[in-house]
Amino acid sequence: MEVSCTGPMDEVEKNLIPSFPDFQFSVQENGVIRVEADASIAVGPLARLLEDHGVEVFETRKMRPSLEDIFVSTTGIKAGAMRKEKEKKGGKSRCSNGLPSGTY
Repeated sequence: MEVSCTGPMDEVEKNLIPSFPDFQFSVQENGVIRVEADASIAVGPLARLLEDHGVEVFETRKMRPSLEDIFVSTTGIKAGAMRKEKEKKGGKSRCSNGLPSGTY
């Protein structure tokens, strides 16, 4: 989930971690807090805690991992690293039909 907000962000992460120990928080410079969890995230208690600390929440967005995110978390291999490695071994990526990827 991403939470867009404004207000004093200095202490936000420190206040969130004890209240939501099963979540991982990443406070970004643009006023966005990224919240990750294995289970469903209840927006109400999270928004209330932020507002209690002077942070105004104006948007929350449920984020689903992309296929690339799932691949990276499963294999530990980043897609960009795979492309670079493949290019070292012989050029451009090719589709199963033998054409360069992106052509049909």
